[in-house]
Amino acid sequence: MTKPLRCLVVEDVEDDALLVLRELRAGGCDVTAERVETAEAMQAALARQPWDFVISDYKMPRFSGTAALELLKASGLDLPFIIVSGTIGEDTAVEAMRLGANDYFMKGRLARLAAAVKRELINAATRRAHRQAEADLKGEQALLTGLISTIPDHIYFKDRQSRFVRISEAMAKRFGWGDSAEAVGKTDFDVFSEEHARQAYTDEQRIMETGEPMIGYEEKETWPDGHVTWVSTTKVPSRGADGQVTGLIGVSRDITEHKLLEEKFFHAQRLESLGMMAAGISHDLNNILSPIMFAAPMLRESLSAPRDLKILDTLSQSANRGAALVKQILAFVHSTTGDFRITQVKHILRDISDVMAETFPKSIQLEQQIPSDLWPVQGNPTLIHQIFLNLCVNARDAMPQGGTLRLVAANRRIEAGAVAAIPGARPGDWLVIEVSDTGTGIPPEVLEQIWTPFFTTKGVGKGTGLGLSTVRSIVASHHGYVELDTAVGRGSTFRVFLPASESDLPRPGTMPPAKNFTSCGELILVVDDDDGVRELITDILRHQGYLVTSCVDGMEALTVLAARVNEFSLIITDVDMPRLGGLALTRSLLQLFPDIRVLAISGMSARTTSESDIPAMKELAHAFLSKPFKAEDLLAAVHQMLHPPGKADPP
Repeated sequence: MTKPLRCLVVEDVEDDALLVLRELRAGGCDVTAERVETAEAMQAALARQPWDFVISDYKMPRFSGTAALELLKASGLDLPFIIVSGTIGEDTAVEAMRLGANDYFMKGRLARLAAAVKRELINAATRRAHRQAEADLKGEQALLTGLISTIPDHIYFKDRQSRFVRISEAMAKRFGWGDSAEAVGKTDFDVFSEEHARQAYTDEQRIMETGEPMIGYEEKETWPDGHVTWVSTTKVPSRGADGQVTGLIGVSRDITEHKLLEEKFFHAQRLESLGMMAAGISHDLNNILSPIMFAAPMLRESLSAPRDLKILDTLSQSANRGAALVKQILAFVHSTTGDFRITQVKHILRDISDVMAETFPKSIQLEQQIPSDLWPVQGNPTLIHQIFLNLCVNARDAMPQGGTLRLVAANRRIEAGAVAAIPGARPGDWLVIEVSDTGTGIPPEVLEQIWTPFFTTKGVGKGTGLGLSTVRSIVASHHGYVELDTAVGRGSTFRVFLPASESDLPRPGTMPPAKNFTSCGELILVVDDDDGVRELITDILRHQGYLVTSCVDGMEALTVLAARVNEFSLIITDVDMPRLGGLALTRSLLQLFPDIRVLAISGMSARTTSESDIPAMKELAHAFLSKPFKAEDLLAAVHQMLHPPGKADPP
């Protein structure tokens, strides 16, 4: 032994103590010692400094070996305790060993004393290591237990038969059990649908048989109460000390909110793709509709037969409806988000009514009450459109055999005294829109789940479960709220409250019509690559008395203007043209001729393939018209640009 040892000797005879120390040193122990012969002295010595082992006489005048052993045990120290005595008998020695002594020797036979001390020191060190390991294990178990009890993820342990051995408190709470102990012995069949539980059992048995984990598997869970959640699940086999698989450890994380955001992202991508497709044809479609809208009023002057005029009216109405439909589609696919502005909801509701009349089954009778004096709201028109389109589609689906769908809007003032009776209400002016159906109604067991994302009672592929959650989200973003009245077999009424705006501002971009469109023979340059549009604009302007020159693109226009720029009172140019577009043409013109006036026209939206051209063109040009536009809109714009307020009209 190279380490110095500290020995506490309990002995009343000093020579006997020296004999013990001599034997220990002879056996290779480097020992320092202190001798005590009373309980008080021993207790003080134990408290004063650490010791490696204790050697004690068995019988002393004022003390004894068994008393010394009890005192050592009471101190809580785990030190080797060896009895060395000249009077101890075999029976007494056995009893001492039973009480906790590690060994005993007769004073005349100490040859093995040093070896016994070394052995017991090793044993004591081993015991201390075991106790430390047990303490560390208990600490780790306490830490693990704490983590399992506080982490919101569902953590569980299963045996080879896929029975729960232990689950986290969060999981027990979700299952509706009082505590995690209730889970012991249960399986997924006690919680989930049979189909889900069978699939989970198959997966778990494969994991335990092959030893291959399942990491980050996303699945949809349907709970007994109908609640649907998405979880990301990791399952790994658990092994015993021999390396054999004894069961399985699983962790499931609720990713419902993540899936909702992901679904919204994919939905936005789909809308973006739809927008790109719609934008790709909008320009050509608007150019196709523009000549029809231009030609109708021109033909009216040359027709007198009632039948011909009726056909002309039908043609004009169809062109207007086509133009409105293009604008509505483009607005919907491009404006999923955007600035809030003063919005007249009556126009949106009437558009939806038209869509329903054309697309809903004839077995559904449509009724509407949309007054003209509805208060405006501060909102996003496209999002408001989505609210009521979603509600109307749900109403349609609730009436598979037909019925009545009512769309009713009204102004309502809620006084302070009435707020308590209306959940979510605030005093003030509100626009209230009701969407009612005479369909199946909503069962009570389903009612609490209808606003939950991904919850749907529709069949596979017939609904995402995002309709009503989107409605509530949009209404909340407009500082409104939704009421629902429903009864099984009698239908449902969704009542949307939107706060009315304090002002009814004119919609931006509108241009008041001129009182008359009389010309003074001004020279106008028309630049458009579409032959039909260019020719009809030219005819309309000439018919009104203007002088008109036309060009097919910006390059030709620059050539014409280079020689005669001072003669032209106005340039009308399309934005999207080959060789040189309207934006580049306008920039060039305004740099060379700052006083020239430009009216821009386009059949493209601000978010089509020419992403930046429309906004930039609106900034540069003096006025802007979106195709298709009516002849009177064109003439009004031209007249206002040539005869602005304050400038006298020609006689």
